[in-house]
Amino acid sequence: MTISKNILAGSGAVEPAYEIEQSLMFEKTQGHGLRRTETSSGNRRTWTLSCWIKQATVDNTAFMIWGQAVSNMHFLTMQSQILVWNEYSGPNNIRLVTNRIFRDPSAWYHIVLRLDTTQATASDRAKMYVNGVRETSFSIEVYPSQNHEGMINNHTVNSGHNYVGNGHFNINQTGYGFNGYIAEMNFIDGTALDPSSFGETSSTTGQWVPKKYEGSYGSKGYYLPFSKNGNGGSAYLDG
Repeated sequence: MTISKNILAGSGAVEPAYEIEQSLMFEKTQGHGLRRTETSSGNRRTWTLSCWIKQATVDNTAFMIWGQAVSNMHFLTMQSQILVWNEYSGPNNIRLVTNRIFRDPSAWYHIVLRLDTTQATASDRAKMYVNGVRETSFSIEVYPSQNHEGMINNHTVNSGHNYVGNGHFNINQTGYGFNGYIAEMNFIDGTALDPSSFGETSSTTGQWVPKKYEGSYGSKGYYLPFSKNGNGGSAYLDG
């Protein structure tokens, strides 16, 4: 894996622009990936994931971006240029497969997954956003039951391992790796947030751009800036 000097700058309409100076480049054929090991469980009903991704190649392979992946699987992938959020533990508890196709390998996409299974309305329990806009058009659309406790934040699943950029049963497997860049990953334990906590619309270009997250991470949350001198949380290179 390579720390890549980049990339993204916020609008700075009021304050100086927020710049993301680094991203982490993953190469699928090398089996690149990060693994985070949990020793205790967090909130399994409510959490938020935010990250910026850029594909290096666009093909028909399943690219794992983030999640836990064993016989009970929970993950975010890019499959055949389609974004998929899936949790499988016998039945599909969550399965959102976008109709939207992500064809542009030069584009950065801001992805937010928001889980709150305490909500009464099924479609409010799992929300996916891309560049600040909620995705609502899916070829497959399955939502969790109310108060469902998912796989993420469960330290007893797969020895508590969470993966970034690779996964499945073994982080060294090259068939499930991500070809591309990931930047500014935030995982918020116990709070369901919308994209405005992590991004904003540029006052000059009208584009969706990053901003610094200022809130709490909860007891099991983390921030991965992928900088050479930054605090990468408890994630570490494995493989």
